[in-house]
Amino acid sequence: MPSSTPIRVAQVVGLTTAAFFAGQSAATTYILCPSIMEAPAPLLAKQWRSAWTKGRAIGPPLVVGLTATFGFLAFHEYSIITPYSSCVPFGLLAGAAALMISIVPFTVLVIGPTNRALARKAEEADTLASLMDVVMEKESNTHWLVDRWATLNLVRAGILGLSAVLAAWGVVGY
Repeated sequence: MPSSTPIRVAQVVGLTTAAFFAGQSAATTYILCPSIMEAPAPLLAKQWRSAWTKGRAIGPPLVVGLTATFGFLAFHEYSIITPYSSCVPFGLLAGAAALMISIVPFTVLVIGPTNRALARKAEEADTLASLMDVVMEKESNTHWLVDRWATLNLVRAGILGLSAVLAAWGVVGY
């Protein structure tokens, strides 16, 4: 049965947005983090906070929108299941939606403590009075925290990528 225009639009927008989101997340780990790791700890914390603030502005709406899109597509597939058709596309799209929304608890519970620690480091850096404070700063774990964040973010990118692959598999065929 041919799909209607709203279904095709949801498929195209959902797949391209999910692939973009996964790629953007992975690029943050592979491109941004190594670049800012060259900075001294206070500057590193501020640079991380700047990138994190921008990512935090786009991440939640994308997760909600993509979960809704994949859920809508799964519901559509469920509504056309007959005794002679397969329920595999429904399962793949429902799985894509579930993986997409799983980013929320993963971010809050797993990445959240590192986010909070780095945010505190950025606040401390804001209060440094002079360049001498940077030079005299005790050994900090800011670099370790950013490295940990990048690793956890790569796991998140993998979850996003798997969601995109399941959705593509459900839309294109299995």
